[in-house]
Amino acid sequence: MNELLTVDELVAVERYEAAIAGTDFVERWVRYGCSRSDAPVAFHRAAALVLVATTVYRHCWLDFQHKRVYPSVYFLCLAGSGQRKSTALRYAEEAACTAFKDRVLSNDFTPEALISDLGTRTPSRGVAFVDEAGRMLGTMRQKSYGEGLKDLLSRLWDAPDQYGRKLQSGTCNLSDVFVNLLMATTTDRLTELLTPEDVQSGFLARFVPVIAGAVARRPLAVLKHQTWTEAAQLAADLTAIANQLASAPGPFPITPRALARLDRAEGDLESWSAKDFHADLTQPWCRKLNEYGARLALLYANSEDRPVVALAQILRALRDIDEAKDQASCLADALRLDPNARDTERLAQFIMANPGISQRDVLRKTKWKVNRVEELARHLQAQGRITVIHDGKTKHYHPVPGDA
Repeated sequence: MNELLTVDELVAVERYEAAIAGTDFVERWVRYGCSRSDAPVAFHRAAALVLVATTVYRHCWLDFQHKRVYPSVYFLCLAGSGQRKSTALRYAEEAACTAFKDRVLSNDFTPEALISDLGTRTPSRGVAFVDEAGRMLGTMRQKSYGEGLKDLLSRLWDAPDQYGRKLQSGTCNLSDVFVNLLMATTTDRLTELLTPEDVQSGFLARFVPVIAGAVARRPLAVLKHQTWTEAAQLAADLTAIANQLASAPGPFPITPRALARLDRAEGDLESWSAKDFHADLTQPWCRKLNEYGARLALLYANSEDRPVVALAQILRALRDIDEAKDQASCLADALRLDPNARDTERLAQFIMANPGISQRDVLRKTKWKVNRVEELARHLQAQGRITVIHDGKTKHYHPVPGDA
């Protein structure tokens, strides 16, 4: 259910994006990504916004009364294994390496490595593409590294003018900081490695969640020369945007109508999160999404080569925020699942994908003990989600039609 945009506003966004599809960088990137791969559209959109953010740097911002907002962004793409998460990231990284190779950060994510990498750059800016965020999140479970890295990424999200940190090698001082992240992992891996406290502390809440379902595989096809040409043009456009902004940095104007619509949406988002079942988790997330409304609108304005943030850019941003808030609520629910509930869901999905699978094959694939499988299967039977058919001494598990 949509709470931030009206039906008429959603239709207006669709028509507006169709009208600018030939000139807007984000729409052109999404079309390019979709022409190459069956990766989810939402992943290509997230990648495009990260690329624009890296291009924009601190050369434009919104000066609100309460704070200055720079458009740095952290996106977290979530999907099952084999759902083309890495594909969308790889295309974006290729473009970044072509347009601004000096801004691509190392994937070695310890606090010391990230600080050292940024410390060698003047200004301290960059973008990181992490195609298996589970490794980084696993590192965070180590107490000495984990809290330090969470705190560091949380601080860098606000693009501080100056940031100093003591390392074993000495003090490292960063200036004009601007970091963007595009990360991907599976929802299961995320919920295994993070906790509700990671949302409440503000760390995970700084990421825009982008959750995609199963993709429909396309037939293999030969890459066309036109596709390479389009990729080269998109990378060249990123360089052109960067050069244009660097020549005249400054605050971006926002129209009164756009500001009023953004302000109203922030109030609506607060009201929605207060009523959500997981309000203690969705409220901190929505406070960050409130600011993302302004950040994304600024990115869309630059993507469209507009000199001002107007209502159209606010509505495009709010469309993305509206989807993100619902996905944040889903993640809050997943983070609260105990191990039994998670394993029950995993078994249910496995049976749906393999109807009629034997208990022997379940044991072989899951490596669980027979008592564990039978316990979880009983839970699924009680929920009316599977049936168990006995064939002699062999049990076969079938999903109940409609459960998928």
